[in-house]
Amino acid sequence: MGSTRKLTWLTWLFSKKRIETRNRFKTHENDSGSPEFQIAQLTVKIEQLTVHLNEHKKDYSSRRGLQAMVEKRKKLFRYLYKVDVARCEAIIKDLGIRFNLANLAIKNRYGNN
Repeated sequence: MGSTRKLTWLTWLFSKKRIETRNRFKTHENDSGSPEFQIAQLTVKIEQLTVHLNEHKKDYSSRRGLQAMVEKRKKLFRYLYKVDVARCEAIIKDLGIRFNLANLAIKNRYGNN
């Protein structure tokens, strides 16, 4: 019974956080596609999966999904860095995440930026 109560509390907490993040980072009323919005939503999902994986250490399929989300967020950061560095720095600061912008300035493995 205790784990069910904890699960519902965490679900409520993350759904509340997801709604707050959605309202904070949307650029207009029906925004769901701006890079800032997508990065913010992925960050909340990553935090939620990290909490889940701390409790369920052998859940390898969720770990794989987490790695995919981190890579997608990295790609969105790379795009945002190319478009506008200031917006990229602002969202990193607003979300309070650790992210090295120097890695984005390096050319990718094929030589084109």
